[in-house]
Amino acid sequence: MIRSVPLLALALAVTPLGAAPPGEPTRAALVDLQTADMRVAAIGWRLLTANASRCPRQMPGTGLVLHGLGQYPPGTARDAALVLQPDLDELTVLGVVPGSPAAAAGLAAGDAIEGIGGRRVSALPLTGNHASALRDAAERELAGLSPAAPVVLAVRRGAERRNVTLAAVPACRSRLEVVAGEALRARSDGELIQIGQGFAASLSDDGLAIVLAHELAHTVLDHHRQAKAGATSLARRERKAMSRRFEDEADLLSLELLSGAGWDPAIAPRFLRRHAKALDRFASGGVHRKAADRADRMERALAGRNPDAG
Repeated sequence: MIRSVPLLALALAVTPLGAAPPGEPTRAALVDLQTADMRVAAIGWRLLTANASRCPRQMPGTGLVLHGLGQYPPGTARDAALVLQPDLDELTVLGVVPGSPAAAAGLAAGDAIEGIGGRRVSALPLTGNHASALRDAAERELAGLSPAAPVVLAVRRGAERRNVTLAAVPACRSRLEVVAGEALRARSDGELIQIGQGFAASLSDDGLAIVLAHELAHTVLDHHRQAKAGATSLARRERKAMSRRFEDEADLLSLELLSGAGWDPAIAPRFLRRHAKALDRFASGGVHRKAADRADRMERALAGRNPDAG
């Protein structure tokens, strides 16, 4: 399958699966990936909109999940059209988050998006020649709109064309991406939060919220920019210490982000203890503390104590 969509309008997507022969395995993979997209979109919607006031950069939250035919390898494009919607177009709605502005406006899977804010999608400037360039351009266009102003889309459903106005709400400006396959767990770079499809499937909704909240915390705290600056000015030991500090800060802020979006923050330390063995196995280079240590720090913070106290 495919994709890499920014959740710029709270839309999201995935990176491509390799081309595969048409048939049930491909169709099953497409459905599984669509399911992962929508699940991450719904949980991300809660986190990104509920915590918008904490984010230095915002975007319009619409609840749209977008994709395009160009993102699909030739071996899967036909199945994508058959499985995901009957007439997959260049830029199309994959789904909408329930209760979102897109849902309230009546948008649905299969609707083609032809214009954004009065600008034709076909006229948007593309960056690079990768398969998701058009979708990415549309996401950038959406992200550049006022976070709280209505978003006007030119939509085609079958032969009918109409303008649809979405009552968008402010959201943290962050892209969400489900990466097909089993290799990736989770990571963020200040603009993009990626989570592996297999890893997401292994998590409960609470677990997925915990992972996304931790990665969003890195974005809110601007850790990527600080790390980039430190890469040229700090010694290796200092960079490692900085990275450890960033992970500690993200752990603690994630508790506030979870609470702000309606989760009990105590689920985070419980999650770390329950999955300590697996998490410790994947921890890299001593940047992350042991899961039990992270859980201890979180519990001290939740109890109003100094998380660094012994």
